[in-house]
Amino acid sequence: MPVSFAHKVHDAGYSEKWREGTVVLHSPNARIPLHPEMIPGASHEFLREDGRIMSLIPDFHPYISETIILIQEKSDAPRSKIGRKARWGKISGPEAESGK
Repeated sequence: MPVSFAHKVHDAGYSEKWREGTVVLHSPNARIPLHPEMIPGASHEFLREDGRIMSLIPDFHPYISETIILIQEKSDAPRSKIGRKARWGKISGPEAESGK
């Protein structure tokens, strides 16, 4: 079952990897097959001979993302933008237990 989570993108230590949420579809007819180790952290999908799909899904794999920008409305204070990225995806291990 998906677990929701949120990140404040301006927090110290925040990082995001380009491969988070990446899905690699492996062709059963490829002349030079791509090994999953070449793109670690991505989800890898393989078509099996019986027509079923085998999936290798990492512990953290978001499949939807939303960015919310909040702007301070006080007229006497400078306007500031605070970004927050909310995502939903498969998460397990220490991150799931700590709520990050």
